[in-house]
Formats: sequence, C-alpha cells, structure tokens
Amino acid sequence: ALAEGYGARVGVAAWREVALLAASREGYARLSGHLTQTLAEGSLPLEALLADSQDLVLLSGGRQGFPSALLAQRRLEALDRLLRALKEAFRDRLFLSLYHGRLPGDDRRVRILRSLAQDLLGLRMLSALEEAREEVFRTEGVWLDLEALPQEEGVYRPLWRGETLGVFQLESPAQTAMSRRLRPRTGAWGRRRRSPCTRCWTGSWPGPTGSSSSRKSSSPSCTTGQGWTGPRRRPSARRWLRPGTRRTWSPYGSAS
Repeated sequence: ALAEGYGARVGVAAWREVALLAASREGYARLSGHLTQTLAEGSLPLEALLADSQDLVLLSGGRQGFPSALLAQRRLEALDRLLRALKEAFRDRLFLSLYHGRLPGDDRRVRILRSLAQDLLGLRMLSALEEAREEVFRTEGVWLDLEALPQEEGVYRPLWRGETLGVFQLESPAQTAMSRRLRPRTGAWGRRRRSPCTRCWTGSWPGPTGSSSSRKSSSPSCTTGQGWTGPRRRPSARRWLRPGTRRTWSPYGSAS
C-alpha cells in the first residue's frame, strides 16, 4: 500500500523524524497551503494540519543517509516557525517528505516529489544531490559526506570526463552558498574553468526554464546568473566538456 502512496496514520508525539506522505495531488496542495500559512503567520496547531488532509500519512524517519541534518543548518528562522507548527517533539531533527502518484506526463524520477521542507526552506533538489552522491560512489568508490565535502580531484573525475554532468540548477541562496564548497583545488574543475563549464551546462538539457519561457526565447543558450536571454549563439563547449554536451544543446531539443 505504501508504494501506491497510501498507509495508516500513526501517532506523531514520540517521533523525532517525520515523513508526510499524500496519496493525491490535491492532498499535496492542501498541505502546502497549510505550511505556507504557517511560515507567514508563525504558528499552526498540528491538529489543524491533519484535519484538512484526509489522505495524509505520517511515518517515522526518512531514507537512510539522506542529509536531513542539512535542513537544520539552513534558513533557521523559517525552520523554527515550522518546528513550532509541528510541536516540540520534532525540534531535534525534522524531515518532511511528500509523495504522490505518477501524474500524466511525469518522468519516472518525478514520481517522488521534492521534499516539502526543501520547497519551503529553500533547499530544493536535495534528491538530485543524493543521486549525484550515489553516482560518485558508483563511478569512483567515494561516498561523499555532505556535511564535509572533500576537495580531492578524484571526486570530480566523472564530471571532468563527461560521464555525468552532475550539475543541477541552483534555486535558492542556501544552494548557492553550498555550491561554493564544490571546488577542487587543482585540475579541470579549478576555479579558473568553473565559469565556462557553468555557461555551457546551464544552456543544456535538463532544467526548467520558467513559466514565461517559450520555445523561441529559451533556445539555444543561457547567460550565467541572468536566466534565459533569448536567441543567441550557442556557448562554446571546450574539448573536455564535449562528451557530456554534444547531444544536449537545448531543453527543447534531443537529449542523451
């Protein structure tokens, strides 16, 4: 039943970590509205949160190794208000996840929605970060500690070779700050080459372009830090980037 997004509701008073699951898109919308109101007004009883979410399921814990501790280090003011809404039981550790069933047109990986806590606290795409960590382990045998990212060149070798882009959109100040730690001291991913790498990959698939984007204005390139800038000459891909970018020029074109 859990795989379909359903389950029995359990008590929450004794749990330190909590996962929230919803069986429908409507349940996600209701829960998002409640917690958005909580962040704006500063308080919301847990009973009120549950009363309007008939398909909401509360479970203990999260996926083993997922960086829930990272949530406690970012956006502390917003996190504190959210914790008050879910009562003192969750003050030590908090992990909120929301899932729904597959929607028409969704990619397989999109079936698991972004964590609601990530959305509200500005920590989106932690699931992508987790997948990137697993990919580094698969290709390099290195398991990244997300609280103490290493600087060893070997960690970045699959990126350098173009086996995986391993780069995703930065959507919040927290992620931008965290990205500064992703810099090896030497080699192809040193600071000197970071900028052209970013310019090339932000203009490539995958990545959302925003609700106002159009096929005409968003292809084929992007200027770093300024969003989509309209039709322009495709950014130059250096030789060491071409294996990962030669088939991924536009979010509307073919992608390997």
